[in-house]
Amino acid sequence: MTGCVTNGAGCNSNSTLCTAYTGTPAQCSAFNQNINQQCSKTANICKQRACTDTIANPSAANCTAYLPTCVFIGNSCAFAAACSSYLLTSFSECNAITDQSGNSCGWAPGYTTCKAKECTDAIPFPINTATCKAYLSTCVFNGSLSCAVASPCSHYAFSSFADCNATNDEFGNSCGIAIAATACKAKECTDAVPNPSAATCNAYIVGCTFNGIACANAAPCVTYAFSSFEACNATTDGFGNSCGWNIGATNCKAKECRDPVPNPSAATCTAYLASCAFDGVACAPAAACTTYTFNTFALCSITTDGNGNRCGFVNGTTYCYPRACTDPIPNPNAGTCTAYLSTCAFNGTSCATSAPCSSYLLTSSVACNSTTDGAGNACGYTQGGISCQAKTCTDVISSPSAATCNTYKAGCLFNGTNCIASAACATYSATGTLDSDKTTFCNALTGPTTAIKCTYVAGNNCQDAAACSTYSLTTLRSCVLRRNQSGVFCGFTMGENACSDRTCEQQLTETSCNDTWKIGCIIIATSPCTIKACTSAATTLTTNVACTSYRQGCVTNGRGCVESTALCSDYQGTQTSCQSFTGGTEGLCTNVSGATSTSACIARTCAANTTATSDVACTKWKSACVWNGTTGCKDFSTCAGFNGTIDSCPTFTGSDGPCSGTGSISTACVSNSTICNQAPASFVTHAQCQTWHTIHLEPLVI
Repeated sequence: MTGCVTNGAGCNSNSTLCTAYTGTPAQCSAFNQNINQQCSKTANICKQRACTDTIANPSAANCTAYLPTCVFIGNSCAFAAACSSYLLTSFSECNAITDQSGNSCGWAPGYTTCKAKECTDAIPFPINTATCKAYLSTCVFNGSLSCAVASPCSHYAFSSFADCNATNDEFGNSCGIAIAATACKAKECTDAVPNPSAATCNAYIVGCTFNGIACANAAPCVTYAFSSFEACNATTDGFGNSCGWNIGATNCKAKECRDPVPNPSAATCTAYLASCAFDGVACAPAAACTTYTFNTFALCSITTDGNGNRCGFVNGTTYCYPRACTDPIPNPNAGTCTAYLSTCAFNGTSCATSAPCSSYLLTSSVACNSTTDGAGNACGYTQGGISCQAKTCTDVISSPSAATCNTYKAGCLFNGTNCIASAACATYSATGTLDSDKTTFCNALTGPTTAIKCTYVAGNNCQDAAACSTYSLTTLRSCVLRRNQSGVFCGFTMGENACSDRTCEQQLTETSCNDTWKIGCIIIATSPCTIKACTSAATTLTTNVACTSYRQGCVTNGRGCVESTALCSDYQGTQTSCQSFTGGTEGLCTNVSGATSTSACIARTCAANTTATSDVACTKWKSACVWNGTTGCKDFSTCAGFNGTIDSCPTFTGSDGPCSGTGSISTACVSNSTICNQAPASFVTHAQCQTWHTIHLEPLVI
């Protein structure tokens, strides 16, 4: 998305740094930094995603899904790079990793790094056409126990049809071979294809046909000397249409509806030629139902009109009619009536045009339940009524339960006694003998919407769940059975004898101080039950994966864990080890040359990189950096440092984000964010912000 995007209360440039946004992990992921780089979550603010971020369950697939430029090396994600930069020493390791373009890498014996794949690589598995092509799509098997770059078919020294047909030329086309030849050649329809037939010939080259003896170039049907329906129907003309045949003929012909189609029926006639129908005896050109002189329902029902619709029959007549719901359908019921004609329903006696349930004068649940209304819904019945009725959740049914209520009518609930529509928690009878039974029953229910949770406190009915502190309960056992309006079970405050939200400190039993009581509770040494903190992790945890497993939001500092929002100065290490850390809002860390394992890391600056030779390298070093034009990086200039028009300014990106122009004359560019930030705080959608951006950049037309 270009231009402006909403920040929830006004607009920002879509190039605004991720740190300008706040939100949940899901909300952060919806925002993009400059160049459409997705944001992620750290503490209570967003940040630009980086391959060095700690993600759950790192793997090749998960690293790429998190950021397309990431690869999986060792036990974590890293930025993809040229194959030669990966210090791996085996074919399997190199072949499992990709370069910055997404291509898997190769390796050669004696190499100490990976390399770009080549067709001539010595791949350590059986060499054949399939494995060569799987290794690199441009490779083929040359017949000499190695892979090679695809070439013209005549370059392959094969002497069998199978080998040549499995090899492709430089354009990706499989090759052919002539009889007794010792090299392949380009395919032709007249090649000696094994087991020739209409199917194998067309599969060999699309458009080739079978002339009764071998594959050949397609031609008019009359040129094929076949003397059976089956042989002609398996052959195609020059347009790909299968051929027809006349009884006694010695050659094929173009198809016609009167051809001797075997086992004629409505289905086989239409399949033979779309314009054909079954006239009760054989295939014929489709016509109106009334043109068929049959005098039974059975014969008319298997005949089709000119539109492919099956015909019907009226007792006492001598020809067919277009189908109607009042036709004498055998064994009428809800299923057979609808199958006969989609607009039909079963009225309890015969098929009829579907109508409201109340139009069916039936007087039993069984009869009404087998009848459908105009929308195809089964009807219901109220005892003592003189007709069916539309089903409602309050109908009396036998053996009501959660399952039978929903089966009777989708969406109906069971309140402990009868079926009901979705209703307030108080309409449910609390089922059970013990207080705990009633609570369990109510806790499983919701109110009119799933957002309203039910629970049980006292009396005979459930009630809407509320804040734990509102429950008039005075024992630990009573409180922990109830849940609050978010569906979370309550705790109990000793001394106050009242329910409250659960805290780790409320749990006095060491064996119960765990995630079952409250997510994140832990016993540390001899201290009481408390919530996990990153700093409480053992110093033996030295990887981001281990720290994240200990507690979400933790990363390693090399000697235990810290919050992922920790600054670079909270980490210690050498220049190399510090570059694997991310310092909260500061971004990637580094250290000075000569730093030791106990030296505090520092935040990266653009000027600290004196070796980069491209914008890509500088952006990888720190997202806000650009190449200085020689060797090293510098901070972005602002958009005001560029001059341009409404067309050329968008090609520039300044330290204040992508730039925009304001007219057709070259003037100083402005930052998108300058325009976007002037939008009203009432703008809360991307569409509003996009419109604002367009209007304020549109040149005046005079």
